[in-house]
Amino acid sequence: MNLKTPSLTLISSLAAGLLMAASVHAGDGHKGKKYGDGDRPTSISRDAFVEKSGARFDKVDADGDGVITEAEVDAAMGEKSKRWAHMGKHYFSKMDVNDEGQVSRDMAVNLAAAQFDKMDSDGNSELSRDEMKAHRAEMKAKYAEKRAAKRDAGDES
Repeated sequence: MNLKTPSLTLISSLAAGLLMAASVHAGDGHKGKKYGDGDRPTSISRDAFVEKSGARFDKVDADGDGVITEAEVDAAMGEKSKRWAHMGKHYFSKMDVNDEGQVSRDMAVNLAAAQFDKMDSDGNSELSRDEMKAHRAEMKAKYAEKRAAKRDAGDES
């Protein structure tokens, strides 16, 4: 079993997570962000989601060479807090499936597109708030299950 070959779902979730977390540091996409009329959009199209992922990648890619390295993730996330820095390292290590020490923009954008497709449960190329909430709940449950299994394995040792 190759532990460095996670599933596409895990990779795309991690890619989207890294790019979204990095955008919080950059001030884009924060929960408190106000929109023109004070209302948040009710959905996002696939094209807009992928475009935003590319823009987030570009913010992390400090030298503009089309790849992000762990050092760039550290720089983007580390200023926020130690917790964000730790999350950035975790997400980056999972995205770097080839163990090359870098993730290309194409890979990150493709992973974000795959994540969108997974989240778009009705297949209409629009993510509604309900679809996003359902995905968030699914991921929380999945991580809670993993934490419980890890805790249980520790009890048996």
